[in-house]
Amino acid sequence: QALFDGQAAGRSMEELPRAFYGILWEIETNRVIYAGPKTTPDWTLGEVVRSAISLAPVVQPYERGGRHYVDGGVIDVMPVRPLVEHHPEIDAFVAINGFLPVGLQGPDLHGWHKRSNGLLSVARQLQLAQHQEFARREWATIADRAWLVEPITDIQAYGINFFAAMVDRSVWPERIRAGHAAARAVLQRPVGARTADLVGPTPGRES
Repeated sequence: QALFDGQAAGRSMEELPRAFYGILWEIETNRVIYAGPKTTPDWTLGEVVRSAISLAPVVQPYERGGRHYVDGGVIDVMPVRPLVEHHPEIDAFVAINGFLPVGLQGPDLHGWHKRSNGLLSVARQLQLAQHQEFARREWATIADRAWLVEPITDIQAYGINFFAAMVDRSVWPERIRAGHAAARAVLQRPVGARTADLVGPTPGRES
């Protein structure tokens, strides 16, 4: 918090030279907050970032005005709404999917009821179902003027493997390089290309 407030010279969200939003979940009211210049203009950048990285129970929630805030990604992992609603001047978007399966879809489970471990596959798919559906709806609002960068495989995105990377940070350099390569490849394509054209074959899907 001190680092970001220092970099922003203590300016409020409304005073920042470029619009920035953090997605938060307000615990007391059980609602998503898109904190930024048009929604929480008096907050500082440090407050928004500190709230957004509060992933319970690992990081203590941020308290402000008697209310507590944590990472809103537990609800919405593709928060494009504040930019679409409040910033019509934006011509194009770069969306990064670093949490959900490639293409925002998940594996094809046809025939699951005939397999011995079929119910486990359904249960795993259900863990991300609400995130995927929400993300697909959000993506649909910008798909005609956006690039979708997907730097990790399905295996890395699913369940325990995703959260394991929060503990074992040795994988971060590899992920950063993969993200850089994926971004360069995608940004060379026309903006608004179909998602299927962007992602190509799904790495790790056969597993």
